[in-house]
Amino acid sequence: MEGKVFGHLTVLGYVGNEKWKCLCDCGNISYPNGNSLRTGKTKSCGCRYQEKLVGSLTTHGKRHTRIYSIYTNMKSRCYNKNRSNYKYYGGKGIQICDDWKSSFENFYKWAMSNGYTDDLEIDRIDNSLDYSPDNCRFVTRKEQIGNRTNSLYIVINGERILFKDLCEKQGVDYKTAHNQLRQGVSVQKIFKDLKINNKEAPSEQV
Repeated sequence: MEGKVFGHLTVLGYVGNEKWKCLCDCGNISYPNGNSLRTGKTKSCGCRYQEKLVGSLTTHGKRHTRIYSIYTNMKSRCYNKNRSNYKYYGGKGIQICDDWKSSFENFYKWAMSNGYTDDLEIDRIDNSLDYSPDNCRFVTRKEQIGNRTNSLYIVINGERILFKDLCEKQGVDYKTAHNQLRQGVSVQKIFKDLKINNKEAPSEQV
């Protein structure tokens, strides 16, 4: 890898943990992942993205709109390691689909065709997946908080499972079970007690 050129980056050396020290054509030093270099995902220190961003600002004319703020914050959460909440997004591997990442206009067209208004926020339907048209929607702040609550995972016999899905499979009320879990009741006791009190639940829910 050392001495090789990937896009605008020249590899200077290996620094550990799959990171490579690279010199960008613009003069900046960056430390991209080796796989991102080999696959062409990373081609500069980020300067080329900034150039494209500045260029796009001159065409779409929406720099000071709320929808553009949503777009830039979304990208920052996924790619700016200096953001305090990066660890919950980019730090966990959450990314943005190529169609949106490369073009605000593409994101804007999707948003306008999928119910965006200035009182709504973007929300990932499945919080373990990326930002993409198939996994995003616009919701109220209350609905978004609810989705975060619904994304609670627990580990049973070494398997990580969505708590809401487990409740549905066991035929118990999710809200009741979740409240008991927050109070410190064990998962085993929650399902045992709720299933006893829910004897008439349809068998297909069990």
